[in-house]
Amino acid sequence: MALGVLRGAAERGWSVPGDLVVTGWDDADFSAYTMPSLTTIPVDFVEAGRRAMRRLVAAVRDEETPPPTAPLQRVVWRESTGDLTRP
Repeated sequence: MALGVLRGAAERGWSVPGDLVVTGWDDADFSAYTMPSLTTIPVDFVEAGRRAMRRLVAAVRDEETPPPTAPLQRVVWRESTGDLTRP
């Protein structure tokens, strides 16, 4: 979807990130090579599955669910969001 937004912005003469900022999801390999490169949010689906199973087992056993130790996602900052240090 984010690629479609980049294309639609270009077709309308809008600049990314000047007129519009764009963020994608899942950090697909091509994200670093688009123009501009796409800021994305990769998700650790394997760990998400582990956590879901821990919660399920804990619920079946009527136990407390262990708290997560790390986030499931992070932001990979690239050009499509621009310079975020500007006022």
